[in-house]
Amino acid sequence: MSSTYINFLWNLLHFIAIALFGMTFIPPSYTRQLLQNMAKSAGKCAVCGADLTFKYRPMEGWNVSGFICGSCYSQKLLEHYIEPDRRSITKK
Repeated sequence: MSSTYINFLWNLLHFIAIALFGMTFIPPSYTRQLLQNMAKSAGKCAVCGADLTFKYRPMEGWNVSGFICGSCYSQKLLEHYIEPDRRSITKK
């Protein structure tokens, strides 16, 4: 199939989907580009230096500049929310 014919079919499908269902599609070239960008490493964790597969934005009170990994984010959440409450509990 030629690329002109494929583009025609894509545009026709897009028009029909909008007319019938009110839906839009992400073009295949854009989808491919998104998947390639997601597959690349997103950088390094600001706390432990591990490769980031998903970026977490730290809270302002944590004094961390940059993105952090999931395990560091979980640890920081634990320190921020759970541990201050447990510090006041004394063991009997």
